[in-house]
Order: sequence, then structure tokens, then C-alpha cells
Amino acid sequence: HMALAHLMKRDFVRIAWTTNFDRVVEDAVNQVMETSSLLTVGDLGEPDRISTAYTQQRWPIYAKLHGDFQSENLKNTRQELATQDAAMREVFLNTCRNHGLAVTGYSGRDQSIMDVLRDAINGGRGFPNGLFWFIRETDNIYAGVVDLISDAKAAGVDASFVKAESFDELLSDIV
Repeated sequence: HMALAHLMKRDFVRIAWTTNFDRVVEDAVNQVMETSSLLTVGDLGEPDRISTAYTQQRWPIYAKLHGDFQSENLKNTRQELATQDAAMREVFLNTCRNHGLAVTGYSGRDQSIMDVLRDAINGGRGFPNGLFWFIRETDNIYAGVVDLISDAKAAGVDASFVKAESFDELLSDIV
């Protein structure tokens, strides 16, 4: 997470989306940037914060698709995960249609997230900087993810699986 914070500080990562509830990234950014005021954080209770920061290109942005453990709105159960908050979905879809996406540490089993990624393909116009799904050598890749990457490729999106042993090693290698 410290490596991610360094990448954010250097404007190599402008938007990070997460399904995690913790504050590990915020803590890392605070330590690396020596302030918490430069990172725009939003969760289910404040999708407008993410949308506004994105529109104004106020980087970096950290968006919590399932909420935050300290917020009132959380998505955790199968029923809650079936659909995405409409406002959060819209900004997530918009960023995917206008940027690339690198996915790491995520199984793809949340249908509401996968629906957004599928819609973002947008007939090959989405993910203009690519869609890259990082996997471990030993992973059994969820069928929905295999289909997503295949459909993205078929639509002309630069999409592929990339092998990396872990989030920590991947970010360490990048830094």
C-alpha cells in the first residue's frame, strides 16, 4: 500500500477503486504525502465526492465501491452485492470508459462490479488504455473474468491476463 501511495504521489495512479472496507490506503497516502488532504476518498455515502473530483481532475482519487467500515452504507451480503449504487456505478463506468484499468487482488465474483466492467467495454470504445487483470500462476480464474477479458479482446480492447505473484510484489516491482 505504501508503493501504491508513492505511485499516487507521482501521478502514475490517479484513481484507485476498491471493494475493501479498511483504511490502509488512506494511512499509506497520509504517510507518503505527509497529509490526508490531497487524497479524495469516497464511498457509497458520497459518490458525488468521487464524481466531482473526477470531473475536476483532482487526483488522486480513492473510491470504495462497497463502502467503508466506518460508514453507514456497506455492501457485504450476496443480496447487497447484487446491484451497485446507481451514482457510484455511473462514475465507475465513466472512468472505465475513459481510462484503462488494472485489476489486482479481486476475484470478479461480485456481479454488480462485473456488470459495470462489461458495460464499460462499450463496443470496443471503453478502456482506451487497456484492461489488465493480474492473476497468480496458481489461480483458478473465475469464469466470468475469463469471459470478460475474452469479450473485451473481441471488441478490440487491449485486454489480457498478467501474471503476478501478489499485490505486494507487483507494486514493489513497479516502484
